Amino acid sequence: MRRALGNIAMSTASPRRSERLPVRRKVDLVFHDSLGASVQSPAETFAVNCHGAGLYTRLGQPLGSEVYLLDHEAGVGAWGRVVWLGHAGQDGLIPLGVEFARPANYWGKRLNPLSWLPYCQPHAHRLSPRTAL
Repeated sequence: MRRALGNIAMSTASPRRSERLPVRRKVDLVFHDSLGASVQSPAETFAVNCHGAGLYTRLGQPLGSEVYLLDHEAGVGAWGRVVWLGHAGQDGLIPLGVEFARPANYWGKRLNPLSWLPYCQPHAHRLSPRTAL
């Protein structure tokens, strides 16, 4: 079974380690460009869980790329890697999936699905993107 969220189809056929929640939040995606310089690109989540996030950005990254996701609202950030890369929409936004290096409730959600409970101890790093890279 599949359900559409925006213009992204999300699979609900196989169980996930932690349930996805449809959360829209402005974040920054921080990574190194091809010359090794740190780049901070605005992004917005469309789904989150304790193991990662689906987000839209204008600067896509290759699969396997190490990235730092900085959430200004929660005041935390998390290291991860790009595990899914979609095709750019007509608006120029690229959907991508990030898997966190360590699962946790980085989103500061208080009403959590049961599948989040084992991961609700905060492991997030309170870092700025400059100290992250």
